[in-house]
Amino acid sequence: MELQKILLDLIKEVLKQTLESIMLAERDVFIKEHGGTKNSFYVRNLDTTIGKLENLKIPREGKFRTKLIEPY
Repeated sequence: MELQKILLDLIKEVLKQTLESIMLAERDVFIKEHGGTKNSFYVRNLDTTIGKLENLKIPREGKFRTKLIEPY
């Protein structure tokens, strides 16, 4: 049972890091096309089929909205 929890936590962390990397790349493309500056992040939780991803860092920049995760 303990091994399952460790594996699930590892999968969640890899998924979280992957989503954050994709959103950063998405923001960089937006900035190159529309101008602007990197304007920090906001934090939110995301419910998934494998459980809740906590403290997911969503990049923020003016009119930029990630296509990966719908806003609240």
